[in-house]
This record gives sequence, C-alpha cells and structure tokens, in this order.
Amino acid sequence: MAVVVVVIMLVAAGIGYWSKGTPPPEQPELVQSKTLPLPDKPSIAVLSFDNLSGDPGQEYLSDGISQNIITGLSQFPGLFVIARQSSFSYKGKAVKVHEIASELGVQYIIEGSVQKSDSRVRVTAQFVDLMWGWTDDPEKSEKLSLEHAQSAVSLNNTDAEAHWVLGATLIYTGQGGKDALVAYERALALSPNNADLLAEYGWNIPYLGRAEEAVKLIRKAMRLNPVYPDWYGQALMFALYNARRYEEVVAVSKTIDIRHVMTLVVLAGSYAYMGQLDKAHLSAAQVMEINPDFTRSSWREGQVFSQQVALDHYMDGLRKAGLP
Repeated sequence: MAVVVVVIMLVAAGIGYWSKGTPPPEQPELVQSKTLPLPDKPSIAVLSFDNLSGDPGQEYLSDGISQNIITGLSQFPGLFVIARQSSFSYKGKAVKVHEIASELGVQYIIEGSVQKSDSRVRVTAQFVDLMWGWTDDPEKSEKLSLEHAQSAVSLNNTDAEAHWVLGATLIYTGQGGKDALVAYERALALSPNNADLLAEYGWNIPYLGRAEEAVKLIRKAMRLNPVYPDWYGQALMFALYNARRYEEVVAVSKTIDIRHVMTLVVLAGSYAYMGQLDKAHLSAAQVMEINPDFTRSSWREGQVFSQQVALDHYMDGLRKAGLP
C-alpha cells in the first residue's frame, strides 16, 4: 500500500538524521523510561491505528497497516523498533503517548487512523517526537522547543525543514514575528517548490497580520499539489476568514472535510459576519458536538495573533455565531 511506503520513508529519513554521527539533544527527564533505558540508536513504537470506519470488521485493515509499517521500519538496521505484540498492547486503552514511550523505552511514537468508505481508504498518521522538549510546564516546553529549533538550524543552515520548524515555533511561541518570516523565507529559498511548506506558511502568517499574502501562498501550494489534502483547504479557510473574505470561506468549505473544530469555528464566524445566523448556529452546534467543553475564553488563550485588532475580529465572529 503506497501510504505505508510513504510513512516508512518519511520516518526513516526524519529520525535517520541522528544516525549520521550527530548526537541527539539531552533527553528531558520525563522521556526516560522508569524501567527501560533508551537504546543507543533512534527507537520507535508503532501503535495500532484506530479504525474510524464504524465497522468492527475493518479492524484487520487498520491493524494490517500498522503491522506493515512495523515490518518496513524493522528492515532499517539503524532503528530500534518495538515488536507488534508490545506496541499493540495499548490498543483501545486511554494512555497518553508520553506514558507509552516511557513504558516502552522509546523516543518516537507513530499513531494514526484508518477510515474505509466504499472503495476509498483514508489513512492519517502522526509522528510524535518525545525527545523534543516534553514537559508538563507549558512555558518550559515552549522554551525548549525554540532552543531545539534554533539548534537544528545551527547544525545545518542549509536544511529547509529546520528553518521551517523554526519559523513555526517562533510564531506559536509568540517570540518573534519578524524572525519567523525570515526563517520561513529562508526555508522557501532552499525549497521553493515545497507545496506543504507553502501551505503551512500560509496557515501561520495570518497570525502576523498577513492574511492576503497567506491566501496567495496557499493557492500556490494547491497549484503545485493539485490533489492536495484537506488541510490545505482548512488553511485557506483560516486565511480567507482573517482576510474578511467570508463568501470564499463558505465556498472552500464545500470542497473539503470540515469536521474539525478549528475549521467549523471559522465557518461559523464567516456565516455570522455574513448575517446568516441560522447557518452560523448550525456550525456552532457542530463545534459543540465535537468538543462539548468548548468555550470562547479557552479558545482565545490558544490564539497567537500579534495584533489585537486581528484577535478581536477573529473572536467576535465566534461570539456572533453563538459559541459559548
């Protein structure tokens, strides 16, 4: 299955960086297992992927994809891969990934989901790096994340992904709008046709008051990658909303899967600003269905807009839509 090959290659390439003679950064205390020491090479556990098909009979498919990833990664001598029996023992259990990593004595976790509908299969995979600044202290976590991103750039100034991560980290920690733009532009100079980079850049810079520029970047990404994933569309909706182009937000929402809180929030706000309150309330109800604990105050705390006027505009749409 093509997606399995892609996951295997991305993981091997990503964590293989530490196999080239460059030691990993000092491990945070919480990552170290209480019972097992970390191996002397990159270590990873692949959890059983969740079956989102609504049919228990499809468990074989999600388990099979996970097993194939384990088998593929096990062929790389530079990796330490946890056996299926151990990693699958967490299936169906509500255990946090950092706890799993600690119990298995690994640095990395792969988790994901599989959804089969008719003849189509959607696979979502997430690579979790537990050695990059895990801590229960948010401020310390942000500081460590930024330090690691800066270290990655200093280790290899020609690595586009290092500059990309640094740019994103600077935005989300609120520690340098101008520096974030410099990092992203450096990444683009090194990898100008990277569609994912363009789309993610476009998703983030509305926080810096550059929504119109973001729209252009994301549309360019879509042109480079015509069969783009839904998150491109979600990024475009966010940029268009902050550019106050509400009708276009609605148009994009009809072309992608919008069953995500962030996307539905933007759609609800757009309908509210358009005066279509019935549709705004419907989208708001969908938000509450997905996350019954949603509140505007808690959502506001997670926003990193550099300009108060942009934050006020973003949040006022939620208020108008009737979100609590």
